[in-house]
Amino acid sequence: MPILRGREASPEELYSVSVSLRRREIEKKLKEEARSLESIQTEVKARESSAFSAWVPEAVGNSRQAKASLDAQRDAYLAMNQFEQEKADELRKLRRRERAQLKAIVGVWKEFEALDAEVTGHYGTAPSWWRKHLDCKGCPTLAEAEQSLYGQRAARTPGNAKDAMAKDADEDDEEDDGEGWEKAWE
Repeated sequence: MPILRGREASPEELYSVSVSLRRREIEKKLKEEARSLESIQTEVKARESSAFSAWVPEAVGNSRQAKASLDAQRDAYLAMNQFEQEKADELRKLRRRERAQLKAIVGVWKEFEALDAEVTGHYGTAPSWWRKHLDCKGCPTLAEAEQSLYGQRAARTPGNAKDAMAKDADEDDEEDDGEGWEKAWE
């Protein structure tokens, strides 16, 4: 490298560059995961606000018109029920995707914590060039992601958060609604 002016990089210089590049990759991953989470949350809000609408004529006039009106009302009622069921199913799938995305964000934060611990352990203390935070404006923090995932269970103690994560993993296994085969074919 021309900056070194003819000398080889020392192991410490190579290490500092390596961990700085790893931190940058983690920041990049966190930003991507946050964008994906935001996209999913936008889909959830749009689906939650969607509503069924149908015009149904009133049952007036002769019996033939009244029967046609009642048939239209029945059809509208059935269509509304189908719409509500599909909406609930789609929201359930979106919420699962949101939880998976939050878990991915927690994983990225844990990856950064491990890197930070590695750097601190290597030098005995954090060196002056090391940033102990990630530059990701708008990304959920580890605490925010865990709070969204685990609610009050995550806020109590660190041990409880781990217990909550283990319990959630068990619940996720039990909640299989047939999505597994879809993922296998993607």
